[in-house]
Amino acid sequence: MKAPVLTAERHDEVAVLSVLAPRRDSAAAPRFRAEATQATGDARRVVLDLALVEFVDSTGLGALIGLMKSVAPTGVFVLMGAGRQVMKLLSATKLDRVFNIEPDLSQALSRARR
Repeated sequence: MKAPVLTAERHDEVAVLSVLAPRRDSAAAPRFRAEATQATGDARRVVLDLALVEFVDSTGLGALIGLMKSVAPTGVFVLMGAGRQVMKLLSATKLDRVFNIEPDLSQALSRARR
C-alpha cells in the first residue's frame, strides 16, 4: 500500500488538507484527486496546505482547480503556505487572482470561515 499524499483534519467546520509530497504533477495528480475528494467529503470550507510542495505542473494545477470547483460555488476554498516557486507559477498563470491564498493556518481559517 502506498503512503498517502495528504493528511486531513477538521477545525470545526473547516477541512484542512496538508499535501505531503513535494511534487504536484501528472504522476501524482490522480491519487491527489482521489484522496482530496475522499478527505473533503461534504465539507464546504476547505483549506489546502501547500507548504511542502516545491513543484506543480499543469496537471497539478488542474487538480487544484478541480478541487476548488468541487467546493465552490457554495463553499470556500483557500490555499495556504504556498512557497516561492508555487506562487511564481500561480502568478504567471494569473491563478493568484482565482484562488484565495493565505500565508498561514490562522489567516487561512479566518478566510475560510467568512
